[in-house]
Amino acid sequence: MWRDLLHGVRQLAYPNLCLWCRELHDDPAADFCQKCLAEFTTDPEAICPRCCLTVAPQVDVSAGCVQCRDIRFHFESATRLNTYKPPLSDVIVRMKRPPGEDLAESLAKVWADKMAAKMQPLKPDMVMPIPLHWRRRLWRGFNGPNLFAIALASRLRIPCRPRLLRRVRPTPSQTTLTVAQRRDNMRNAFAARKPKELAGKTVILVDDVLTTGSTLSEAAKALKSAGTATVHVAVIARR
Repeated sequence: MWRDLLHGVRQLAYPNLCLWCRELHDDPAADFCQKCLAEFTTDPEAICPRCCLTVAPQVDVSAGCVQCRDIRFHFESATRLNTYKPPLSDVIVRMKRPPGEDLAESLAKVWADKMAAKMQPLKPDMVMPIPLHWRRRLWRGFNGPNLFAIALASRLRIPCRPRLLRRVRPTPSQTTLTVAQRRDNMRNAFAARKPKELAGKTVILVDDVLTTGSTLSEAAKALKSAGTATVHVAVIARR
């Protein structure tokens, strides 16, 4: 309720002001100007369907790209809004700070509109976000991927089930870790709940950034162990 109120106050005080670049634009119903929207969402590159890394258009990626074809992922596919570059990367960083919830909600609507068209043919049963450990969530005040998962589920008209996956232990930041260290860091970090509700289901797993795929793969592994049939990954950006 308070977020809706604050959003309304912002619109009254600063109508037609882009939430990111702070420039005026012509659409009072839009949170971003057309220039920012284009920079966030225009992704002309070909991508690997396994890890959503940028690849050359002529490359055979039927078994994955050169970066991922020898890696075992526990999810079936991955797709992205764009690459991890400014201004989108700057938006993602700001979203992770406590005042970033309004920005995250606005970008989530844009992202969900783009992702829905890609996810619909997969016939998913539910959407869920990568969960934060409760300590990190307490510090941030909210979980950004949760807002994106809710927006996508609403767009697809399927349930968002964040409580069916939990992070069972805190994990150090992955930023400075090697690929092997990232895998070790995330091993057994997740557990699924209520296997009866997951049995045979197709799940869309949502996160903000995919780098090596270690976090998303471990989360997918936990879901598969609980009986989930298929897991597809949707992220804001690929680093």
